[in-house]
Amino acid sequence: MMMEDWKETEFSLERKHVACTSCLSEYVKKLLCEVSITDQFFDAFTSYYTLEQNHMKMILPDLSDGGFTEAWFEDAVHKISPVLNHVHFVYSQVSFCDIDMWMEWTHYKKVFLECFKLLKDSENSCSVPLALLLLTAYLERALGNVLLLKRNQVPAMLKDLLATEELKNIFGHENILFLQILIGSPISLNLRNITWHGFVAPPEVSSRHGYILLAIVQSFGEKLEKSGLKPEHIPCRSWLTFQQTETWINCFPEITDSSIRIAEEVFRKTTILLPQMLPYWKEILSCFRNQKYGQCLVLLLPQIENCLRNIFVAANDCPERIVTAEATMLYTTFDEIFSEFVHGKINKTRNILGDTYIELFLDLLVYPEGPRVRDRLSHGEVLLEDIPHHLVNHILNISVAICCKFVCPSTGILQEIYVKDVITAASNYKPKFHPLSILKGKFFQAINKVMKWKNCPIPDLNDPPNSGETTDKSLDVTQYVQVICNLYSVDDDIKKDLVHCGFQTLSNILKKLQPETLYRPRYEGEITTLLRQIVSHIIIAADQVSDGLQICYYQWCKKKMRSRQRLTYSRFLCSVPVLTRSLQVVFITILVNFMYINKLSSLEKKTQHHVTRLLKSILKYTENLEIMTNATKNRWEECCYLSKELLESISCFSQKQFL
Repeated sequence: MMMEDWKETEFSLERKHVACTSCLSEYVKKLLCEVSITDQFFDAFTSYYTLEQNHMKMILPDLSDGGFTEAWFEDAVHKISPVLNHVHFVYSQVSFCDIDMWMEWTHYKKVFLECFKLLKDSENSCSVPLALLLLTAYLERALGNVLLLKRNQVPAMLKDLLATEELKNIFGHENILFLQILIGSPISLNLRNITWHGFVAPPEVSSRHGYILLAIVQSFGEKLEKSGLKPEHIPCRSWLTFQQTETWINCFPEITDSSIRIAEEVFRKTTILLPQMLPYWKEILSCFRNQKYGQCLVLLLPQIENCLRNIFVAANDCPERIVTAEATMLYTTFDEIFSEFVHGKINKTRNILGDTYIELFLDLLVYPEGPRVRDRLSHGEVLLEDIPHHLVNHILNISVAICCKFVCPSTGILQEIYVKDVITAASNYKPKFHPLSILKGKFFQAINKVMKWKNCPIPDLNDPPNSGETTDKSLDVTQYVQVICNLYSVDDDIKKDLVHCGFQTLSNILKKLQPETLYRPRYEGEITTLLRQIVSHIIIAADQVSDGLQICYYQWCKKKMRSRQRLTYSRFLCSVPVLTRSLQVVFITILVNFMYINKLSSLEKKTQHHVTRLLKSILKYTENLEIMTNATKNRWEECCYLSKELLESISCFSQKQFL
């Protein structure tokens, strides 16, 4: 970044944030820091430190007049505040063994013990927000498990989960209503959203808010026990894991102790982090240093969102969007930060971050087949102890790279080798989980699997059957490749390479291709889906052919084949060259589509229809191929017939120019 460019960026960011001492809106801040604060106490406990439902019913305001409104929630928060005070007074003086009698129903008692310890840690300002992050996530997970006793599916949103009649019937309407006041609505205290979306600074939440959630967990456990529902009766959905990310996360340097010191200096000197949020970043680095990777990531993700929201606000000149929204507006969350347009106008965040940095976050957070780290963590779907070092190392490095964009070059920190390595890695990143990226990887896999056919052992048969017009010699692949190239108006130089290229050349060409993946039109997505389906069927068919060749050769060598099996084996061997040639044409078709994917949406609707029809015919062929090559079918003559039929259908397109 040039010095003059940095000055303009720095100025605009500082100007937008100079008056932002809190990211809470006036209404939310009033509920959290004023209405919920009182010097009164109300003992709503049973003798087991659980909440008495009748006491709850006494203090909660009536819902009959108009339902949930801001005025109702304000009144409700005011009335439950004495309960929060009493719970805080009691829980801050007892040990966890005094209150853990009914925690097993959550299937993750360990994390609630950790939250209890955090709430008692008065020396660390980030302990209470961290406890709230964990409590809201894993309480949601536990409630979803209970709902599965009555339903087959759990709502994706916490507010919808709490609104289910089934949970109200299981735990009692007053208990669920109490929870809704705390975490269940955009106009409630909304502890879940304001923490997980990075709006809360450390001093803005109290251990009172954490202790009351622990009391609710304990109370719900007691309620289940009295209803005859033991922990072993409650379903426990499988925990998700991020271990598979190790296969693609390897581009950033390992963060060492010296790297942590440099990162801390970057966080202090960047202009994109709000001063009141800096304690989080210090604690994030401390957790990483102490190998508390789960806690590190839980704190890190909301702060990344806060950081990106600051950039979004500055880029689009909308300072009001930096704070929490009311019920009538949307939160400025990842979805909007990374969207192409904002209220019909181009989102200028792209101009500041650049495509590569946006792709980094889309891979991590948004793409359906990516790890979707924030979603899974915020909904309690991952065990903290299972969060791997390499993933946190990756995300923390991304945070450093983003912050470096807003550090003045004159500070000298950008000259550090670690910083240079991080910036280089981020700038060269290629998306892994965009559908086109996944297609490319699967395409490589399909090519390699078909190439392995030639390495399978084949006996010298004396009586190969006559396969008629579907023999290898009858397939002039060149003419079909020329048809495909003409259909897509492939450049002459590329056409020369494709017409005579083998599988290895196809693979080499594919390796060099990197189509644009950010903000692509919907039609490209439809084509990509078709191509991925085609490739998936080929992969399965290719494996079936390879397995069949290996098994049949073994049986032939051991003389374990009956005469009919030998005849089938002969037909099998005669069909392999035919399939190979046919798939060569299919691969070239896929490759050409991949090369021109960014142009397909500009075609006329009629031409798009022809492209789609061609690919659907290929898809049908590969679907049939998967079925026919299965070991239970062995319909090799049909495979040859289908291959010939496909090539003839491709020839029918020879007079149409698509591009």
